[in-house]
Formats: sequence, C-alpha cells, structure tokens
Amino acid sequence: MRTTSFGGLPDEVLAEVLWLASDGGEELAWLCVQAAAVCSRWHVAVRLRVLPRLQRVVLTSLERHLNRTLHGGDRGPKAPAVAERPLAWSASLQRLLDDCCSAHTLAAGECYRLISDRTVRGVERWPARLRQLHFSHCARLGDDGLECLLQRLNGPSVHTLTFFSGKFTVRAAQTIAARCPQLQHLALPYSLLDDEGLRALAQLQCLTHLQLRGCEHITDAGVCHLTTVQTLDLALCPQVTDRALLRLARHGRLRELTLAYQRYNVWCSGRWTPCGVDSVQEAGVSVRFIDA
Repeated sequence: MRTTSFGGLPDEVLAEVLWLASDGGEELAWLCVQAAAVCSRWHVAVRLRVLPRLQRVVLTSLERHLNRTLHGGDRGPKAPAVAERPLAWSASLQRLLDDCCSAHTLAAGECYRLISDRTVRGVERWPARLRQLHFSHCARLGDDGLECLLQRLNGPSVHTLTFFSGKFTVRAAQTIAARCPQLQHLALPYSLLDDEGLRALAQLQCLTHLQLRGCEHITDAGVCHLTTVQTLDLALCPQVTDRALLRLARHGRLRELTLAYQRYNVWCSGRWTPCGVDSVQEAGVSVRFIDA
C-alpha cells in the first residue's frame, strides 16, 4: 500500500478519513473547500477516491457556500460582493459531476444559482447512472433548463423526478413524457401545468405516483386521463370535481388519494363533495387530507 508524505497516512486511509469527516459526502462544500485549501494530496484524494464513491449527490451545501462567497461572508463583512458568473458555476458543476461517476441520485434544495436555466445549459454531461432527481425550490429552473437537462441525461433510466417550481408549464410535461419513458414517480406541485400537460403525462405507462398539489389550472378533463396512477395528490387543485375522482377510482388504478379541506378557503379546496369522496372510498381508494 503506497504512502506519501502527509503524516505517513496511506492514500486509502486518508480518503476514508475525508469520507467520514464529510458525513459520507453529504457535506460537499466542506469536503471540496477543505481539500482544496489544505494541500494538493487532499484535493486528489477527494477527486479520485471520495467523489467517485458517492451515490447520492446533494448540492445544497455548495449553494450555501457560493451564496456566502457572493455576499462576502467568507472574506469578511465589508468585502465587496462577487459578480454573478453562471458560466464559471457551470464549469465547476461539470467537474463535480464528472467526478461523481457512480451517482444515482442528485438532490438540490433552494439552489437558485447552481440549478438554474443558465447554469444547466452549460453542463454537457451528467452521471450516466442517474435514476433520481430531487430539485426543491430551485426557482430559476424552468422549461428551458429542464428540457436541456433531460436531453443530456440517460432519460430512459430515470424513474423519479421531484420538482418544486412555479415556472413549469405544459412544455415541461411534454419534455418529461418524451425523454423519460420509464418514469414511475413525478412531483410537479404548484406548477403552471394544465390539462394538455396531463394528457402528455398520461403517455407514461409506468407512472404510478404523481403529485400535482396546488396546480390551479388542471381540470377534470385532464385528470381523467391519469388511469395508470396509483398514488395521486390533488390537494389544493381548485377545479377538480367528483367526476374525475370517481372515474379514476372506478376505471383506473387509483389506490391512494390526497386532498385538502381548506374549510376557510373554498377556492383552493377543489369542487369535490363529501358524498363524492365517500363514493371514492367505497371503490377501495384510501383518501387522506393534508389539513384533517
């Protein structure tokens, strides 16, 4: 086992120390920043021995570190802010993703810079084994960025997509349906999705879990097409009525349904009735209310 000068530790042991200190790679910002700051050997150990082990890559800590840097947090309270540099962020993200060659899950929460239309367009390659994407509150990612991302992914191998962005429209649904034919789990809450988008998603024969909470533009006409879905969240969808719920319960594969009472905000609750919900339950569907 080869050793080098840093404390006499073998490379394998050093890599394991870095792995454990970063909570198995969860603290990517600490891992990358410390490795670059200490010495070249640490940097090499991280890139060649730690990052390739990651199966779940979480970008949130990197985004927070970037935000502190932009606002002078890491250079003192009076330091001037750093200019926005989407191309540089794309290049850094590309290097990271290239190193994380075993990753099957990519997660990002509140990543307004690292996961945005402009940054994503600059990333040419994504880990070949990616199966799940979880992007929550990445408010600068819209239809353009999603289309670019899914065009460069190994789409047929992706089975889970979770988004939380109010910018997605019917284009996003059409892109997902075209690029991810084996998709099983999809979350597009509070999006601008409409009935045309639901008809596109209905082409996904493997889709069993769908979250559409807060989608104000969808109606019965689109919901009725979701016959393959087994778990469906329609809470806070104001235009959905008993008709769609009963159709899915009696003629589809629906087994679990999520709704909202919203007793003090009738517009948000949906136009279903208690009698309709009773009929849905009698058809064998489990109904849950987020505000029960």
